[in-house]
Amino acid sequence: MNTEIDLLKFQQSSGNLKWLPVVAAAFLRQLPQWRVDFDAALAEKNLGHQIDLLHKIKGSCYAVAAYNTI
Repeated sequence: MNTEIDLLKFQQSSGNLKWLPVVAAAFLRQLPQWRVDFDAALAEKNLGHQIDLLHKIKGSCYAVAAYNTI
């Protein structure tokens, strides 16, 4: 899966592209742990935690204007 950053969308939502490196770095730093936590929630069949994590990940993708290119 490839993902791109929509620079125009990011600029429209944040007001300034200067924040992209900071926001993207925070997202990339947190994503691996969220994936580990999601795998654990799947194994535990903890639907509530799965939903919370997916909501957090989706919101973070929106914050960095990430979208699938496939």
